[in-house]
Amino acid sequence: MKKAIWIYFSVLVVSPFYSCQSDHKASLAIRDFDKSLQPFLTKAVSTGIVGFDEATVYIEKHTKDGELILLSRSEHPILRAIAFREILSRPAFDHFSVIMNHLDDTAFVAVDKGEWGIQYRTISDYIIEEGRWKTIDDRKRTVDEIIMKHDNLRAAYTGLRMVELQEKYYPHIREMAQRERLFEEREEALYRLAKYKRRSDIPLIKQALLENDWRMGDASFGLMRDFPDTSYMEVLRTYYYHRRFYRSICHDGWGDVRTAVEYISTLAMYKSDSSVKILKLILNRKPLVPCAADTNSLREHLLHSIWDNACPAYADLRKQIRVDISNIIKRDSINERDFANNCHLAPVVDSPKDTAAEPVRW
Repeated sequence: MKKAIWIYFSVLVVSPFYSCQSDHKASLAIRDFDKSLQPFLTKAVSTGIVGFDEATVYIEKHTKDGELILLSRSEHPILRAIAFREILSRPAFDHFSVIMNHLDDTAFVAVDKGEWGIQYRTISDYIIEEGRWKTIDDRKRTVDEIIMKHDNLRAAYTGLRMVELQEKYYPHIREMAQRERLFEEREEALYRLAKYKRRSDIPLIKQALLENDWRMGDASFGLMRDFPDTSYMEVLRTYYYHRRFYRSICHDGWGDVRTAVEYISTLAMYKSDSSVKILKLILNRKPLVPCAADTNSLREHLLHSIWDNACPAYADLRKQIRVDISNIIKRDSINERDFANNCHLAPVVDSPKDTAAEPVRW
C-alpha cells in the first residue's frame, strides 16, 4: 500500500510534464496499484479483450488522473489500452501529446468493435483510433510522424489518404507496399506508390496484384484505372480466367456486385483485344452470373462501360448492344426529367457545426 501511495504521489508531482515524456516501458505490476483497485485490474486482464465489461467500466469511473498515468505504464497491454482510452476522454490531459508520445507502443490487444467483432490492434493504433485532434493540420502532423518513423503501424496505411504525396514519403511507401499484412491496408500503399508514376515500380505493383488478385478491392482497381499501364492487363486477364470475377459476386451466396462493377469499369477502359474478349464473354454468358443475384444494375453498368469507351476494338460489341443501351439512355433521360419536374426538394439546411474542442477524428 505504501509503495502504491509513493508511486502515485511521485506521478502527481511530475504529471505536468507527462505531455512531454513517454515512459510506458517503465512497466508496473498489478500489485503496485491500490488494493481496492487490484481485483478490477485482474478481472479486466483476465477477459483478454479491451471492451466495456463491468471491471473496465469500474476502472474508468474510479481512477483519478494520476492513477490513469500509472495505469498507462502497466506491464499489461490491456490495462494500458484501457488507461489511454479514458485519458483521451478527459480534458485535463494534452491529448495531442499523449498520442504523439506513444506511437511506439506496439503491443497487440484484442479490441471489442461491437458489430464488427473482435479486432487486433497495436496500442499505438488503438490510441490513434480513439484519439481526437483540434485541427486537420494537427492530424497531418501525426500522420507525417507515423509515416516517417512508424510506418509499420496500421495508421501509416490508413493515414495515407490524409496527407499530400511528398518525395520524403516515397521510400516508406515503397516499403509499406511490399510488406506482408492485410491486403486491404497494403493496397492503399500500392495505390500511393503508383501515384508517383515511376516505371520502375510497375513490376512490383503488378506482382503484388497478381499474388493477391482474389483480395483486390476498390483501391486496386482504382490504381489500374487512374495510373493505367498495359502490363496491368495481365492482372485483369488473370482475375477473369481464374474466375475471381464470378466469385466476387457469388461468394457465400451474398450476390454483391460492387467489386464486379469496379472490375468492369477498369477492364473496359483498357480498349485492347484482351479486354474485348473478356467483355464479350461476360456479356454473352447465359445467365449473366452463375448464382442467384440481382444483376440488372451489373448488366446496365457493363453496357455503359462498353458504350462509353468507344474504340475500334469495341465496334462489334457496340453494334450488339446499340438497341439496349439506347433504351437505357432514353429511360434514364425520362426519369431525370420527371424527377426535376415533380420532386420538390426541401431547402438545404446547414449541418450543425461540431463545437467540440477536438472535432477532428482519424
